[in-house]
Amino acid sequence: MAVAISLLPYMWKAWWRKLEQKGVWHGANTTMVMGMAFFGFIGIMVGSIVAIKSMRGDSFAQGLMILEANLSAVMMGWFLIPIMVGSTTAEGRGLQPTRMGQFPLSNFDLVSIGLMSRLVQPVYWILLGASLMALLPLLACPSPVLGSVAGLLFLVFSSMLAWSVELFSSALFTSRRGREMMMVLALLLSIPFFGIIMGDFSTTDGEIFFSLGDRSVLLFNEDGSSGLLTQFRFLSPSVWVSSTAEGHHGLGGLFLVCAAAVLSSGLALFSLRRVMLHPPSSLGGRKSTGRPIGVPRFLSSEVGPMVVKELRYLTRTLDHLMGVSMGLIGLAWILIRPDHALYVLPLGVMNIVFNESAIPLNNFGLDGPGADRYRLLPLSGRQIILAKNLAYFMVVAVHIAPLILAGLLKGEAMLALVTILATMAVCLLTTVGGNMASINSPALRAFFNFDSKEQTGGTLALILAALLWLLPVGVYFAMAWMGTWWSPVLGMAVLAGIALLVYRATLSSAGQQFEQSSEKMRERLSKA
Repeated sequence: MAVAISLLPYMWKAWWRKLEQKGVWHGANTTMVMGMAFFGFIGIMVGSIVAIKSMRGDSFAQGLMILEANLSAVMMGWFLIPIMVGSTTAEGRGLQPTRMGQFPLSNFDLVSIGLMSRLVQPVYWILLGASLMALLPLLACPSPVLGSVAGLLFLVFSSMLAWSVELFSSALFTSRRGREMMMVLALLLSIPFFGIIMGDFSTTDGEIFFSLGDRSVLLFNEDGSSGLLTQFRFLSPSVWVSSTAEGHHGLGGLFLVCAAAVLSSGLALFSLRRVMLHPPSSLGGRKSTGRPIGVPRFLSSEVGPMVVKELRYLTRTLDHLMGVSMGLIGLAWILIRPDHALYVLPLGVMNIVFNESAIPLNNFGLDGPGADRYRLLPLSGRQIILAKNLAYFMVVAVHIAPLILAGLLKGEAMLALVTILATMAVCLLTTVGGNMASINSPALRAFFNFDSKEQTGGTLALILAALLWLLPVGVYFAMAWMGTWWSPVLGMAVLAGIALLVYRATLSSAGQQFEQSSEKMRERLSKA
């Protein structure tokens, strides 16, 4: 701990110096995650107040359920926030195991440094405050001391288990084989979801049943004392804490939470040592040899290789894996439940496009220092920007293709056509803004290239990209009043045509701005 405390001032300065640089506070991940965490903190605070009031009144069981819900939300926060902000292994933001392993530090020193590196980040202040706020109702329980001890052990368990998962996932996502393994695992975990959408829910005399084929299972009875979900409820760590505080089998629940905390801490140490001894790059197997870049027949010989290069970059990202997963899940959903296609198809496409909205808003984010090589190529600025845009359009097309195919197979051709035209309009308009943002808003530390290291335009740009969907939705409902499918199709076709004209009109100016900015960067470097 002494080593971590001695490094704390330097980690503090490094973090806040990074935030002082231009553009970082506007980064989508930083501000959006902090905003989500703040609203989550407000929700947990309100929930804790309601839980305490219920426990001191006549609704102790209701307060206990709210307590368990708050603890489960906190646990999800410890899992999701590190992944969204990249706090553990991202450069300049926290512990870098492969580098720290070069120093004569013990496992305990490394864990302490990792924990301290989190505490310098404001988003963890909010998460830590929400975690302590979620424990307050334990003081109103029959066994407040044992409940508080169990609650603190629950926080240790949540944070250390989340760290272990983050270390393994960050190592896996840095190799192609690892990403494929994670994608297969995600699809396997989604199998129970398919079973849920295949079945039916029914309510009889206050009891909730789930039916699948000829079998029917009781989920909840009227007072919630029995049922399948009630049985699985006792497998939740938050229930272990509440049962300890309630005084029912208190030592048993405390033992389970303590064992979970010890096991998660051991797993964190093992994960840390595993990543240090076997760096993420080693998960990729043998080093792949360079592959020639082929040119698709429908692209020119100038733009084609650039498009293929961009596709290789984009298909290595987490956004690509999420897009493929959402497309396959939507395909299975519509094939299983054709009557759900009316809302699964458009909503699934909207989720896919929003998931990938960071790509057109940060055209040069994957290039890194190699962005300056564009100035050496015999290509115009228009061709470079066009190649990046075409790669984005092709990725979106691949991801929404399963949903469109499912709609066509189930006889929803008009809905599929409307969805394609709406997606085309939104992607074109998002790309128009993204081209300008990527060229005109580099970070201060990257004044010599176009790599901002952030999603340029930040949270505001992502919000505007999401609000763009209001345009085709408004056109759809306005034209749907005509009473036929051809009216929305016609209106959406006009909207897509206008978006295409706007894109073509701004593409040349974006290319000119790229060339002008490149010349300014060249002059800056020549004077340095």
